[in-house]
Amino acid sequence: VAARPARHKIYERKPAPTLSFVIEESVLQRPFGGVDVLRGQLEHIRLIAETPHVEIQVMPTQVVDHAGADGPFTLMTPEGGEQVAYVESQGNGRVITNRESVRGFAVRYGVLRAQALSPAESVRHIEKLLQETRNTEQSQAQRLSWVKSSYSGGEGGECVEVAVSPGSVHIRDSKGTGRGFFTVSQATWSALSTTPVAVTEEH
Repeated sequence: VAARPARHKIYERKPAPTLSFVIEESVLQRPFGGVDVLRGQLEHIRLIAETPHVEIQVMPTQVVDHAGADGPFTLMTPEGGEQVAYVESQGNGRVITNRESVRGFAVRYGVLRAQALSPAESVRHIEKLLQETRNTEQSQAQRLSWVKSSYSGGEGGECVEVAVSPGSVHIRDSKGTGRGFFTVSQATWSALSTTPVAVTEEH
């Protein structure tokens, strides 16, 4: 986890490196951690895509030909050095330096970029997925029973609302209920306070 902030610093370097990504559409649709986590990921990707030295392309699930069907890979060109490739599988990763092999990966990446949506089309598609995620959140929010949390502050709890579903507690800003919500386990919610939280599950 500690390495992630260090990796994010790459985007802030001067001069900034040129970065290009082709991302599977299915990755942008899979709600690991919940819909609120997915929304945050999509918002972050869209923000990064607006950076001048970063290009993000989405590979549609419906494409007939896919040059990356054999698995993901990374191409890197260090300053003053030769391009290398990196491939990874479960529990294993290796750097490839053989020029002919690296050239093959470079050609494959060129084909991938041609098969994927353009950077501009990809941003529009990410925005579409983001809106669909917000719609899903709003639909979920309407089905939940929201109450003001007693942990909103010392003056009656006027900033946070919570709703409970089996095993989870959903939290949103009471002054911006249309901006979505995030979800934590009941154990995590209880840990936010030294006083146990009494919740009643709705079925």
